[in-house]
Amino acid sequence: MTFTTCPVLSQSKQPNLEIKVHFDESGDDLTYAEKTVIQQVISSQAKEAAAILEKLPASVIIRVQIIDRDLQTVDGVTGWTNEHDPIGRIVVLISKVYPGGPLQAAKDGMKTLIFHEFHHLTRGWSIKQNEYAQGIDNALINEGLAVVFAEEYTGIHHEVNAYPEEAQEWVEEILELPKDANYSHWVSGEHPDGRKFIGYRTGNYVIRKAMKRSGKSVLELSELSPSEIFEMAGYS
Repeated sequence: MTFTTCPVLSQSKQPNLEIKVHFDESGDDLTYAEKTVIQQVISSQAKEAAAILEKLPASVIIRVQIIDRDLQTVDGVTGWTNEHDPIGRIVVLISKVYPGGPLQAAKDGMKTLIFHEFHHLTRGWSIKQNEYAQGIDNALINEGLAVVFAEEYTGIHHEVNAYPEEAQEWVEEILELPKDANYSHWVSGEHPDGRKFIGYRTGNYVIRKAMKRSGKSVLELSELSPSEIFEMAGYS
């Protein structure tokens, strides 16, 4: 099933932006009404993000999957950006075991996810057609920018993205890593020593440090390269 909405928002920085929402076979247990509500939630959050961000693709395809994973730490929704150019492609995973089911998960968690992934679209940070060189340092900056952008513009903060007191030491560790260091260990998953989501959490720390030292907003920092942002945060 595919839903399409176009244009997204007359006040958008890209008024002709087209959003297409697809449900794969995992959503077959949802009713048409439930899918319609989820599509409306996605469309509404996309409108808000598009009113803030520039450099979005002309069209964004959002593929929705319903999963049985516990995603309560992120309010029931997670996902990733597959491609950003010339068509943006985002995968959204909605938990069916979230309290209240996938409909409640979409209402609770979709805003943060959409803002986060739309920021990736504007930065060119995606699984395919990625514009950045390999390295956990680049991942740290790009994920940190998306985390801070979502927090600043939605007012929603997730503990899994919060940086610890030892964040400075974590950053120093990352800056010493080889370019081919394990992405899952250092960014998106669990490190062998038990730490989780290190890249997201240290990214939050570095971006906020750069904002404080430079006086620039997260949107202003988003126009800069990772090396420039590291320098503004006080790292040579």
